[in-house]
Amino acid sequence: MASLQTPKLLALDAEFARASWFNMYVMVWSGEVRSQHLTTLEQEMWALATTYPGVIALSILEQGARPPEPWAREIIKNQQRALASHLVKSVQLVDGQGFWASSVIGVVVSFQNLRETGLRQSVARSVAEAAKEICPFVRGPQGQTANALDVAKIIQGIRTQRNARAA
Repeated sequence: MASLQTPKLLALDAEFARASWFNMYVMVWSGEVRSQHLTTLEQEMWALATTYPGVIALSILEQGARPPEPWAREIIKNQQRALASHLVKSVQLVDGQGFWASSVIGVVVSFQNLRETGLRQSVARSVAEAAKEICPFVRGPQGQTANALDVAKIIQGIRTQRNARAA
C-alpha cells in the first residue's frame, strides 16, 4: 500500500495546475489550452516516465475549461503516441454540470476514439470514480500499490491546494 506521502506540486497556476504522486501525473485544466502548457506537460511526463515504468495521466477538466483547439488536439495525439509505451492509463475527470459537461464529454470521448495508441482510457464524473479507475495502476518506487480512497484523497488534496493558491 502506497503511503499518503505528499504529492509533488509542479505548478499551481490558475489555468493549468500540475502535480505528480508516484507514477500519477495530474493536470488541472481551468481555462484555455496553450502551447506552453503542452510543451511543459510533455517534458514533465517524460521525466516521470524515466522514474516509473508505467505512467498514469489524470486530466481534471473543471467547469468552464475550454476543450483544446484542433492544433492542440493534434499535439496531444502526437505526444500520446510518443509516450504510448510509458502510459498505462489515461483518465479525464469532467467536473462540471449541464451543457458544458455534456459537450466536454462528447469532445473527450470522440478524441479518445480517434487515438490509435491502445492506451486504456476512460472518462470519470467524480473524484471517487476517477480514483477507482486509477488505483489498480498506481505504483510507488518499491512497487507499492494504493486503494481508491488514498487516490481520491491525493486528487482532492491537489485540487484544494490549487484552489487555495488561485483564490
